[in-house]
Amino acid sequence: VKAAAPVGVGVGSGPGGRDLLRSVQETLRDSDASRSLFATLVQDVGLPAYVHSSLAAEEMPESDEATRAAVSLARRLQDPLLELVKVEPVHLVAGRAAVGVNRKRLQAGIARSIESVVNRVGVDVNAASVSLLRYVNGLQMGVAQAVIEEREKRLGFTNRKQLLDVSGVGEKTYQQCAGFVRVMNGDNPLDASAIHPEAYPVIEKIAASLEMTIEELLNAPERLKNVSMESFANDVVGPLALEDIRYELGRIGRDPRRRFRPPANFVTLDAIGDLKQGMVIEGIITNLTDFGAFVNIGLPQEGLVHRSELGRTILNDPKKALQVGDVVKVLVLQVEEEAQKISLSLKGAVKLPLTRPGYRRRGDRPDDNDEQEGRGRRGALARNREGDREREPRRFGDSYGGGRPQRRKGKDAIAVPKVQHRSNAKKGEDALLNTSLAEQLAALREKIVSQGK
Repeated sequence: VKAAAPVGVGVGSGPGGRDLLRSVQETLRDSDASRSLFATLVQDVGLPAYVHSSLAAEEMPESDEATRAAVSLARRLQDPLLELVKVEPVHLVAGRAAVGVNRKRLQAGIARSIESVVNRVGVDVNAASVSLLRYVNGLQMGVAQAVIEEREKRLGFTNRKQLLDVSGVGEKTYQQCAGFVRVMNGDNPLDASAIHPEAYPVIEKIAASLEMTIEELLNAPERLKNVSMESFANDVVGPLALEDIRYELGRIGRDPRRRFRPPANFVTLDAIGDLKQGMVIEGIITNLTDFGAFVNIGLPQEGLVHRSELGRTILNDPKKALQVGDVVKVLVLQVEEEAQKISLSLKGAVKLPLTRPGYRRRGDRPDDNDEQEGRGRRGALARNREGDREREPRRFGDSYGGGRPQRRKGKDAIAVPKVQHRSNAKKGEDALLNTSLAEQLAALREKIVSQGK
């Protein structure tokens, strides 16, 4: 660690990976390593297929299979997209998930998903491999190999127009792929963005209206804030595309993906039996469905966050508010060891701290069950009470809710409960409320009369 000064350590998620990860974390904790150094699990799906492939033998001819696997895991931690595209799509799905699914349709669906992600992120044409270029819209395996050959001949592309010189790339193909290909540090700075070359004349007009060059406009994108982009719309570039251009001009050269942050958990989870109701832990979202989200919390079994436990802001459209790979904090609602099911909640863990190893207050008698049941800063029971109190609807006048404190009642005072009138109440309920109110008024009248005598 001292010699290489790494930023992170990746451990494969295969058999024995969690035990190895725990040993690595303990070693890093006991050493003088920087606090920013982390260790995390890396998904090894499709790793055996890549290690035994001809592509791996071509990239690392003098390395054995174990070394190739270690290098591939490190690359996945750095940039998983560049490494996962080297694996055939059908090997990216676990065997149990592919049971009963048409293999041809499954492979086509995975390929479409990979193509969508690659085009969204963009491809640096001067650094991309054939495995990555083949997923660019409009390019196939043969055309991708021709791009690599032309790149080696030119010692690198300097602008997007040079793609027209590649064998197999015509006007239609260029029109399809130009917006997804990046040329970093080229002749035109706009070639490093997701803006299609068809929109370059419009950007030149916008820069001219501000009396700036394109380079000056890219260095000061805030000048576009007060520009009416709709006035520059034409038959090729519409108003919506102009709004996307406004956003993209301030992010040229940046990776649209979020920065990776490993989950921070303070408790050791070896099996599903280590989970207790009320624990608050962090996990990674692995799948989003119409009925909820699946979260990997470091166990072979993934937990399910039901749609009703996502929260109000996420409930409307979970697939837009959340993304696969996001690190989220969840509350353990229920653990079924026999059925191997874990129920989690996102909205219940918003205001709760992460669970820490067994903690005992000063003066408490030690108990063997405290470490088993009381995981966390205050124990699972205390956190459940606090979470329930925070989730209760606060009434006006509650001492913890910030309202006006209730007045002290005299010993002869009559408690008259509040009645909340609802327009859609039933007639029977109205009659019952009126009867109880009449009885209270009669009792109050008798008390006033007796005091007058």
